Amino acid sequence: MKVSIEKQWEDFVERLVTEGRYQSAEQVVTVGLSLVAQRKRS
Repeated sequence: MKVSIEKQWEDFVERLVTEGRYQSAEQVVTVGLSLVAQRKRS
């Protein structure tokens, strides 16, 4: 699946990866989607 995101989010994701907090953009998205799913279940 391919998705487009606003420039501000792209920069944010790139910064998280560059800082070493995540290994890839895919990992950032996966963690974010997991949080959304967790909130929905609550």
